Amino acid sequence: MDEERHTTEETLKARTEKIWGATNRTIHKAGFKAQVYRMLVQHRLEIGALQRRVNHLHQDLGMRIDALYSRQASDIMNQAEVRELLGQIDEVKTQMALLEHDIEELRHAPPEGEDKTPPPESDQPH
Repeated sequence: MDEERHTTEETLKARTEKIWGATNRTIHKAGFKAQVYRMLVQHRLEIGALQRRVNHLHQDLGMRIDALYSRQASDIMNQAEVRELLGQIDEVKTQMALLEHDIEELRHAPPEGEDKTPPPESDQPH
């Protein structure tokens, strides 16, 4: 009788541990997905801000080119101020590309600690 009770307690303890383990994994996955979503939203906001910056730089570039053209400057595209604005636009576009790359990686990232191998077979008979 004592052995039966001990076996039942062990079985109950094992089942409880499995339930807690599954609950822990579920909470971890949900937390990870929430973190990924937060990062995706943050990156999208940063891309929007960078796009606005590019628009402002394009506007400044157009005004500078127009001013240089009005003064009948020669070789407008090789003027220092024009080249500087073009360099700034390139830098911002590079930052945007890096954020887009990070977004793609986040979309396809498996949850931390999760490997892609299937779980082991159960010990219980079918």
